[in-house]
Amino acid sequence: SFVYENGPSMKKFVEEFLAKELDNFLHRNPQTAEALKKRIEQSEKERKELSGIRKLANERAKKANLHNKKLRDCRVHLNDDVPNKNKEEFIALQNNSTIFITEGDSASGSITKARNVDTQAVFSLRGKPLNSYGLTKKVVYE
Repeated sequence: SFVYENGPSMKKFVEEFLAKELDNFLHRNPQTAEALKKRIEQSEKERKELSGIRKLANERAKKANLHNKKLRDCRVHLNDDVPNKNKEEFIALQNNSTIFITEGDSASGSITKARNVDTQAVFSLRGKPLNSYGLTKKVVYE
């Protein structure tokens, strides 16, 4: 098969070539075909599980109140619009904006008192965060 001047488009040619050659390869190598099939099925199963969990997470996020009493916010955020006056000073503050994440209200107490309210926010987690290293995506999302 060659590409002719008035022949099919390059995209169509590549698609047909790959489809034909992949089909031939998988028929000659049934173990590879089976492994590929299992991987596709596993990926589909994960996608279906995660879509349900994502939907639930999105619904919960919509219900969540925008005001979070556990967050002690700062005045300047990285994605804030830059005002017309004092641009350079404001940009410097934006680049130094930070959020401290603490385990519980007691841990955030002293940080809240000692922080720079212009650039440093504090957020208190409830309890210890889950160590998600090595866990499945489903467990992490839940």
